This record gives sequence, C-alpha cells and structure tokens, in this order.
Amino acid sequence: MSNFNDYWERKRPLTVHELLAELENIEDDNHYKYDVYITPPTDAGNDTDEDSGEEDCQDPDCLNRNQLDAEAELYINDKPVTEESNVEDNTPTTSSIPSNPHKKRRMYWEENDDVQNRLIFTSMRRKMFEDIFRNLHAADNSVLDPTDGMAKVRPLIVALNRLFMDYAPIEQSISINESMIPYFGRHGCKQFIRGKPIRFGFKSWVMATRLGYCLQFNLYQGRRGNNKQDCRLGESVVYNFADVLQTHFENLKFSLFFDNFFTSVKLLTTLGERRIGGTGTVRVNRTGNCNLPNDQYYKKTERGSYNHKIDEANNILAVRWKDNSIVTLLSNQYGVKLLQSAARYSAKEKKKVYIPQPNVVSMYNKYMGGVDQFDNIATYRISMRGKKWYMPIIMWMFDTAMNNAWQLARNVGKSLDNLAFRREFAQALLKKYGKLLLRNGPTSSYSYPLAARRNTKHIILTNQLRRRCAVCKNKTVKACSTSQVPLHDKCFSAFHPNN
Repeated sequence: MSNFNDYWERKRPLTVHELLAELENIEDDNHYKYDVYITPPTDAGNDTDEDSGEEDCQDPDCLNRNQLDAEAELYINDKPVTEESNVEDNTPTTSSIPSNPHKKRRMYWEENDDVQNRLIFTSMRRKMFEDIFRNLHAADNSVLDPTDGMAKVRPLIVALNRLFMDYAPIEQSISINESMIPYFGRHGCKQFIRGKPIRFGFKSWVMATRLGYCLQFNLYQGRRGNNKQDCRLGESVVYNFADVLQTHFENLKFSLFFDNFFTSVKLLTTLGERRIGGTGTVRVNRTGNCNLPNDQYYKKTERGSYNHKIDEANNILAVRWKDNSIVTLLSNQYGVKLLQSAARYSAKEKKKVYIPQPNVVSMYNKYMGGVDQFDNIATYRISMRGKKWYMPIIMWMFDTAMNNAWQLARNVGKSLDNLAFRREFAQALLKKYGKLLLRNGPTSSYSYPLAARRNTKHIILTNQLRRRCAVCKNKTVKACSTSQVPLHDKCFSAFHPNN
C-alpha cells in the first residue's frame, strides 16, 4: 500500500494505466472493493472514432490508449480516496476489478479442493513454474538485430515456420489473411483495427490451408517490415509466402486466395508469370482500366446479376456480382462459368431463394476461410499474462503449434475435438516430464554445516536483505555476521547452541 500512501504527494494524479498497475500489485487478502473512474477529456467532442472507446465497457483490458492515459479517481468500498483517508481504513467487501493474475495462477497449487489441480500440483513446484515463466526468452539479447522490431521472438518464429512446412498437409488451395494477437500494453508494433473481434494487439500475416492449418506466419512491423519496396505492403506479403511455397514444393501449382487488402492487377499478373493461381476481392480503385458498371447500375438490378471483363493479355478476369452488397473480384485462374446457385433468404417472398453465382465467387467462398478457421484458436487461448511485451506473442505461437498438431492428428484418424486434444496433450506432457514431490519440505530443521553453527563468533546484523529465517521459515531482515544465515532474535540461540 506504500504507493497509495504517496498518492497525494505526487505533482499530478495517477493515470488509469498507473492506477490499474498499482491495484494489480496489491496482495489483498481482505477482498476490498476497488472502483476506478476515468476523468472525462477536457476537449470532449473533439476526439476521433479511433480515440473513443466503448462507454459501457468495464473490462480494464479493453481500454484504448487515451483512456489509459486519462486521470483517474479511486474509490474503495464506494468511498473516494482523499488526502485524509487511508486505504487500510476501509471496510472489506468483494472486489469489482480483476485481481493480480499471478495470484490466479498460484491457485493451481493451493490445497483447497475447489481450485487445486492435482496433476499440476504433483508435477511441478510453483516456484519452478514462476522461475521458468519469469525468465522465458526466445533470443539471445546480446546479438539482437536492431532493425528488427520482433528480434526478441525471431528465432522462435523461424523455427516454427520451418517445422510447419516440414509437416504440412499438401494442399493446393491456400488462403492468406491477417490474424490479431491481443495486447493492451505499449509497443511500436501494436495495431488498432476497427470492426475486428480483437481490436488492439499485434498483427500477424498468416497463410493457412482450408481447414485452418497454419503453413507460415510473420508479424507486422509497419512499413519498415516491407522488404520489397517496389510494391505495396499487401503484395509483398503474398510474394514472400509464394516464395516459401515454391521453395518447399517445387512441382506443385498452388491457388492463393486473399482479400481486398492484398489484391491488385499487378499482383495477379506477377503470380500468373510464376504459374501460381490467385483469386481475391478487390477495391474498385485497383481494377485498372476495367470499366465495369458502377454501384448505381446495380441498384436497379436483381440480386444475383453480374458483369465481367477479361484481360486476355494477362489472363485476368474481373467480375462484379450483386449479393446483399456489390462484390468485385479478380482472378487469373477461375472464370464465370459454370454458374453456381447460392441460397439466400428473400424478405419480399418470405422464403429461401436461389440466385445465380459466378464460379469464381463460389471458389473464393470455399477456400478463403482457412485463416478464419485458424482464428478459432481464440476459443481456448492461453490467457497467462506477463510483464514482458513479447509474452502474448509467445503464447500465441504455442496456441498455433497446438492448433497445427490437432490438425495433423485429425488427418491420421484422431476423432478428438480441439479441447479434448489439448487436455490429452497437456496430461501427457505433465505425466511424462513432471516430477513427483519427494517431500513437503526439508528433511531436517537446518541444512547448514554443524561446524559453522557451533562457531562462537556470531553477531546479529540488522537491515539485511529480507530472507526466510533458517529456523522458523518466516521472513526477516536480520542475519548472522559469520555465516550470513537469516535468523530472528528468538531463533538465534536455537541455531547456535553454543552461544
């Protein structure tokens, strides 16, 4: 509580981010009720859509940057914290803000039947887990590339991408899209994408099969991550993934599917020259000199109507099709024929109707959803939080590896769903590599040499590093001057019987 006692000695009030950080560090055994109120901005009404947040959102992890930087007011047990009040003077009640995540992890090792996980408890010591989690690294800090924003995790990215391709199920139809990794801290590569299920976090480019097996991924670092300066960012992503495919599978002809962020006439022309199929939705301003009817024309037509143009020189088809909205696609592989039928509900006729659908649209709908299938890893996402910015990325890569392992298991006949596979996998690892507890504590009261304890030249030193007493195991700031063993005054004679 020392930080709260200094609350009024600061020259400025705490921000929401600072206040939430202080609350997470509290070891609150009394279950206080904490409420944090965000001070409204002084220029209310002038903020943009990107700066504004959800007014009714009460999840601290979903606040945007401006909200985290705003001044905050702290209420404990429905009473404001003022200069005269003290945190310890309030009446305990149930907390309304999530507690320290470290305390939640420690519940696996508690002896209470409602929270203890027996398999984890008997396989690994809590201290060992916390030491591993605290010191988990994926790169050597002494040889980091200063131009790589993801140098901290680059070795792990390279290793996983290599393994994913080595064990990949061979498929010719592959989708490319973006995937978000949740992150609410501060980092130069953090992104905000409006309308996505995960709005804040790191963006990853993912190449996946139709069922969701991740073949390759790479983390977005802004424009500096574009190593092909003569093309757009989306085009460079597709080129890099195409290079990997042709390197590992030289004799296969692939069909790539992507959305309008990537698609352009130049991209499909280059892919066609490399004998790679490409199909994707496209923005109207990227169709080149293709004069397809505009939106006003399709407002007067029935749902299911379409028009198309063909660039015979580059073998590229452009088609506009009216569904619930107007869709424009480019493809160097599929055509309009044979027409397919798409089931839609007609509000006018109050029944399901079938409308004509070009073949290129049908193929796009069939194979484009691979990355969306891969994103289902969020259903059982590892939710452990750490203080290092790259921990969410490492946990996401663990989830990706687990997803790919599940996909491979299904290919060899396993009928487990994702959750059942994860449970079986975790149990197998803990049973194979876990170490049973041989004892609950030290076998003897003291683990120090008897000769050192019987030495008569011992003095109690104060203001030492806080450690656990060698006798009673409680923490103390006193220690023996000769052996540097932490000891209380009352335990000194018990440890040194000759004094």
